[in-house]
Amino acid sequence: MQLKLENLSKQYNKGEAYALDKVNLDIKEGEFISVLGLSGSGKSTLIRCINRLIDPTDGNIYFEEKEITKLKGEDLRLYRRKIAMIFQQYNLIPRMDVITNVLAGRFGYFSANKIIFKKFKSNEIMEAEAALEKVGLINFTNRQVKTLSGGQQQRVGIARALLQQPKMLLGDEPVSSLDPVTAEEVMKLLWDINKNQGITMVMNLHTVELARAYSKRIIGINKGKIVFDGSPKDLYEIDIKEIYR
Repeated sequence: MQLKLENLSKQYNKGEAYALDKVNLDIKEGEFISVLGLSGSGKSTLIRCINRLIDPTDGNIYFEEKEITKLKGEDLRLYRRKIAMIFQQYNLIPRMDVITNVLAGRFGYFSANKIIFKKFKSNEIMEAEAALEKVGLINFTNRQVKTLSGGQQQRVGIARALLQQPKMLLGDEPVSSLDPVTAEEVMKLLWDINKNQGITMVMNLHTVELARAYSKRIIGINKGKIVFDGSPKDLYEIDIKEIYR
């Protein structure tokens, strides 16, 4: 098992309801998983606990059989190299060019000054160009990110994540800011990466149709609890109502 969650819980403030409530989940290497749920259901908390952007209140997280909830310092940095992230609002540097934003994906391997002063080696630039080739933006390397469309910016974000050489790619509503056609294109790109490179995908989505079209497995969360875990073909209307009630 690549990732295992045991009784994972998160409470932000004492006395409040749990954002995650004793979640148990096993994820195999190479799976494409979509996570569905209402806003506030716990989807983002789940993703942020996995990559340790926030600490769980209780429970355990195992990645490749190693418990990671207590990792700190260098050990935590090394773990985060393996878990890349793409965001709803892209999290790019608008005034910098595309290639520099992509090279920021190697932040876990070298210092921030290297990015700020663009002190990159030729092989690092070639790797970034290869990532841009995969997402169809090889002709945009020197363009400022702020001049790109939303779909193009999200592709830059995916290229940045690929340069991290991750074993798992997490997405927190990665297509919710995009129009339907562009959202479909980005999901197809993620599906191709999963199929051709075997990178595990865990994507928070708000669209049932996209989850059905591109996932091998769908997880539904309601009030911090998993209420559905199965294949797209087993997701019926009664399950959708339970996820979104």
